[in-house]
Amino acid sequence: MKIKASLLVIATLFSSAAMAQSAFVGFYGQVGIGYNDLLPKADNVSATIVNGPYAGKYSRTSTLDSTSEFAGVITLGYMAPISDKFYLGLGVDYSFIPSGNNNIMTVGTTGSLNSTYKSTYKVLNQMNIFLSPAYAIDKEKLIYGKIGYSQSDNDFDFAGAESPNHIATGYVFGIGYKQFIKGGWYGFAEGNYFLYDSKTYSFSGVGPLGSFTASQNVRFNGYNLLVGVGYKF
Repeated sequence: MKIKASLLVIATLFSSAAMAQSAFVGFYGQVGIGYNDLLPKADNVSATIVNGPYAGKYSRTSTLDSTSEFAGVITLGYMAPISDKFYLGLGVDYSFIPSGNNNIMTVGTTGSLNSTYKSTYKVLNQMNIFLSPAYAIDKEKLIYGKIGYSQSDNDFDFAGAESPNHIATGYVFGIGYKQFIKGGWYGFAEGNYFLYDSKTYSFSGVGPLGSFTASQNVRFNGYNLLVGVGYKF
């Protein structure tokens, strides 16, 4: 019994050592570039003109243009072994390229008063914290998923008046593939989908019809497609 127990301990230690020596286990950093598409949506728009001949509250409709542009993402993370084939990672993404200002929103009244307000919606400082379950195809190839929390610091103005509440939150889902090239260096390709919660933005300023206050609910979804290189430390 003691011999069998000893052999079991030795086998377990060798198995753990083999997993610890896997090319995928440990801290890693990577940089990806590619394509980003953002689609914001707006509803429950209202504006109140504070004084003057047009004073009153008005409901409004709005359209927001989507943004398609260059994407750049830095990722830091750690991958731990679950078995000889399965791994679980924890990581952080940071998008270092903000969205463009071409998310132009045109707002018009739905009542008898007809006016137009132009606004911009810009997403910047987007960050994701995620878990990454992974499966090793062989010693050099890995497929992985991503699921986690996403946050962005949004620059949103309504007729030149900027909203004081910037932070929007949501979720990120992704899938990817990485393959080692030489040493700790590897190449990767991945796609991520973002789904943000609806957020109410408030504004106050001066528009074409006088001083106003306004509020608007905005939510957005989008995705990016990335390729890049990384290094496993």
